[in-house]
Amino acid sequence: MGPMLTDEAKALLPGVRIQAIASMVRTRMAATQVQAEKPFDRFVRDFGAKYLKAVACLVKDRAVLLIFYDFLLEFRLAILQI
Repeated sequence: MGPMLTDEAKALLPGVRIQAIASMVRTRMAATQVQAEKPFDRFVRDFGAKYLKAVACLVKDRAVLLIFYDFLLEFRLAILQI
């Protein structure tokens, strides 16, 4: 997924890691920040109680992770292809 998710994903059990990463991919592939917040909040709800450390890292970095949507769509698509 990228360097930001790697550290957080390491805190999850391997079987759950795939579900968590899929949830975060849905966040990343959203067209707008408003659309990205829904799967992000769902991720926090679904994994927050059991994986406090990983979810706490993501919640702490929420603004940084979602700043991606401040870029124009053309730039975001280019970033995703890197």
